[in-house]
Parts: sequence; structure tokens; C-alpha cells
Amino acid sequence: MEQLPAARTARWFAEQRVRAVGRAERLVRGTSSRLRLAGVGLAAVGVTAAVTIAGCAPPGGIVTSHPSPSARPLHAALSVAKIGCDDSGGTAKLDASGTTGGAGPLTYAFAFGDGTTAAAASTATTNHLYARNGPFTATVTVRDASGATATATATVTLLHLAASPTSVTVGQSVTFTATGICAGARIDLNSGGYAGYYYGEPNAHNFWEDNPYTTTFSAPGTLHYSAHWSEINPYSDSNVVAITVTA
Repeated sequence: MEQLPAARTARWFAEQRVRAVGRAERLVRGTSSRLRLAGVGLAAVGVTAAVTIAGCAPPGGIVTSHPSPSARPLHAALSVAKIGCDDSGGTAKLDASGTTGGAGPLTYAFAFGDGTTAAAASTATTNHLYARNGPFTATVTVRDASGATATATATVTLLHLAASPTSVTVGQSVTFTATGICAGARIDLNSGGYAGYYYGEPNAHNFWEDNPYTTTFSAPGTLHYSAHWSEINPYSDSNVVAITVTA
């Protein structure tokens, strides 16, 4: 017997509801997969799916949600900045605030590279006095609430002297540049080697010049230069740079 129009209509609505629900679920699953490939969860971007067919779906329709993604991997970062120098040494600021990821809160433990350390704390920065020139390799170890750790290192040098070029002919210019925690607008150069311990070279002396400092040489030979930040601290001397001058 042929079904009544009302029965056929009800069945049609039921079939449409099932099809709509299926399409919505496939759409949500596809969106979730694409976002997971991009490292994002549906909940992180506020995506939900709600399907309502008038007269057929229950109030509120169908809602599908996904949990937030897990924390990003912990990545430590460390930078060094100048605080100041005196006869006792140079003070550097170690900064790990560039650290990313992890499940907070984070703690930071510093090893300064000169044999001293600082206990783990919640502060991402610390200051440290270095009595010698270095270079030193400072390290920070960052730990998150889950126990995951990450480390980063940075080089700390109180004073480093560079020259360019280091092999010249008579009359050619050489530029000396001092860098590091104790480098300033002026450079205290030692001609002849370390702080007064000259190599018997001509014109060996100690003198202040602008930083950087450019000069020329009037005669062939090999000269050695260093720099220092203190006349009192015997450990304030930089590395030695050799300049070779040919005719």
C-alpha cells in the first residue's frame, strides 16, 4: 500500500537529518586534522560545530570540541649585556628572558663559567662580577613545571682587542677595535705586549686613544699590541694582537 504523504515527509526529514549530521562530523574531523598538522587544536582557535534541522534536531544541535594542544617544546636563550667595570673587574648582566615554550612556571639556574654558580630561581636575569678578562662560557639551565629542561650558553669577555688588517706595508692604515664588557669610547693600548711587559720593541709604551683607533707605521717590523681596562688589576689585559709591517 502506498505510504501517506505525511509518512513520506517524516521519513524524508529523518534522512536529511542523518545526512546533515554526517556532513558536519566529516567537516569537523577534516578541520581538526588540518589544524593538527599546523600545530593548532580546535579549542585553541575556538572552533565548534553545531547542526540544527528545524523540527528534527534536539536543542543545541551537535557540538564537537577538541582539547587544547600541549605546551610547546622548551627552548632556552641567553644573552649578555654590559653593566660596568672598575679595578675589581667587570659586571655582566646575563638574561634568559628570551626563553620560549615549556609548561610554566619556569626556573633558571646560572653557571658563570668562572667556577661560580647561582641557585635555580624564578628570575630570568642575574648580574655577575668577573675579576678576570676571560673569555668565559656562561650557561643557563631552564626547567619547567613538568621537569623538562633546556640549556643555552653565551660567551663573556671583559676586553677583546682586534686589528684590521694585521699585515700591512709601510704607510698603510691599521684600525684597532676593543670590544667586550669593559670596552668604552676610549681604548688603553699597550704597544709591545702585555701591560708593561714589552718585547724590546721600538716605541713600546702605554697610551689612551679613541675606540676604534687608526694608525700607520713608518718602518718595517712586527709589533704586538694589547689593551686593558685597569692600571691596578693585573688580570685586566686583553689578548695580544701582532701587526706585521713590510716595506
